[in-house]
Amino acid sequence: MGDLNPPSGVDSGSPPALERFVAQLLQAPVPESSIDASTARQAAALGVVAQAGVFQWPHSVTPLDGERLRLGGPAAVLPAVDSTNRFLSDWLGHAKPAWQLVTAECQTAGRGRRGRQWLSPLGSAIAVSMAIPLALPPSHAAGFSLVAGLAVLDVLDPEQRAGLGLKWPN
Repeated sequence: MGDLNPPSGVDSGSPPALERFVAQLLQAPVPESSIDASTARQAAALGVVAQAGVFQWPHSVTPLDGERLRLGGPAAVLPAVDSTNRFLSDWLGHAKPAWQLVTAECQTAGRGRRGRQWLSPLGSAIAVSMAIPLALPPSHAAGFSLVAGLAVLDVLDPEQRAGLGLKWPN
């Protein structure tokens, strides 16, 4: 089984204070007075706003379960990351097992097509990057990410996937 912690030296790229804030929020409510104004602005951009002086994990959002993502290879579930793809590329520079998966509760500076910013606010999307070695040249694997995304949607309970969609390419 894989390790849920990436090797040391691989940086999430998100502001450390924001990463700590999201990690704390996963554990318990966070008093507004315990974070600085910059982190509060970043939290607001992710859709998290203090009510009555306290930040709370959105009740409608189920945190990612790293143990359930361990499908035979390394997986990293991060509180916050700038870009799952950038993080995975850095991780691949440290080790090359059969496959690797990176996901985060929120993504603060992802890149979409044509270099567009792709922000994934808390609980609004699942930002995932996965490295899978294929015995194909990249030109023959162009549709693999679409097939993988459709397979994920297909295995979800139809009642639980109401309103879910797939953003592709990316």
